Amino acid sequence: MCLLPFARTAATRFISPTKTLEYMAAHKPIISTPIADVVESYGAVVRLATGAAEFVAALDAALNESPQARAARLATERRLLARSTWDAIATAMDECMARAEEAKEPAPQVRLLRPVAGARETARTSAAVATAATATSR
Repeated sequence: MCLLPFARTAATRFISPTKTLEYMAAHKPIISTPIADVVESYGAVVRLATGAAEFVAALDAALNESPQARAARLATERRLLARSTWDAIATAMDECMARAEEAKEPAPQVRLLRPVAGARETARTSAAVATAATATSR
């Protein structure tokens, strides 16, 4: 049995507990407080409980899980875990970068809101150094 009994506070509102995937990989029943990421991403396999009585009921249900329910949970866990392998993540990132390149959106223009002290002097010095380096390499 694996538990994720997070307090529901402002600090835990947007957490994404990595333990969820680790627990799924162990193929043990998981019970969690309804943390948004757990509900949205893993709600199909994680039992949710908000208080002590609900945790006890969820523990009881997990302990009495039928072989058919266990087989269905394990199949769903495997599908969810397959989305989170390094290969799957790298493939998704590669596809995302390819789509961005196909769109050929120009890079955003970056403008300083106010001049940086010494920026012109630094630019002049850099240009002078570059000119001198070019002249000596000929």
